[in-house]
Amino acid sequence: MKKLKKRMINLGLSVKKEFYRAFLICLFLLAASGVAYYFLQSYIYLGVGLFFVTIFLILYFSRYSKLEKEQGDQAKRDFVSLFTFFKIYLHNGYSVYTALKEIQSFADKQLATYLSELIREIDGDKTITPFIHFGKKFNDLIIEEMMISIYQMIDDGSNPTHLSQFDAIFGKISDLAYEKEMMKKRNSLASMSTFPLVGSGVLIIMVTFGIITVMEDMVNVL
Repeated sequence: MKKLKKRMINLGLSVKKEFYRAFLICLFLLAASGVAYYFLQSYIYLGVGLFFVTIFLILYFSRYSKLEKEQGDQAKRDFVSLFTFFKIYLHNGYSVYTALKEIQSFADKQLATYLSELIREIDGDKTITPFIHFGKKFNDLIIEEMMISIYQMIDDGSNPTHLSQFDAIFGKISDLAYEKEMMKKRNSLASMSTFPLVGSGVLIIMVTFGIITVMEDMVNVL
């Protein structure tokens, strides 16, 4: 339970609202199955209600994995957008430290916080550690590699070799981010084609339950 609450908090969700929403939906499903049982006098509707509650809870709480992935992908896209400005500053002769401070004004809330932490750590620690800490926030080795190349520009100076290395790594990150965005759009279009199948499945289930109810009534009459 603690792990689940931690994931909610990390995703920026309200723990209280998440559990309250789940409770209300489960209550509604159980109430609907209870009403169906009351009027149709068939225990199968109670079983159906419990089935849908179980499926709902599994889907509801397992969606956090998808949200975490989406949040991570969005952070990487924001990283690419932000460090495009960083690259421009470097090519215009700015130092690494000055460029990092300048791009803070272009960062969203989360990345601005990350950058503030990075700059604060750099002020107190001149080693590679602050850059490693920053890179690890994105859970991507290639971003960590790029942050190492940025540190090398501080350590050895912004010579053409290190700048070219940074450009190559950043170009690779940009290409990967673009490919993921295109894949996301293709998957979104593909998922839309499954909606008619889901609707057909629900219709078949409803018809099946209707037939079972009719057959039970016929048996009771006989």
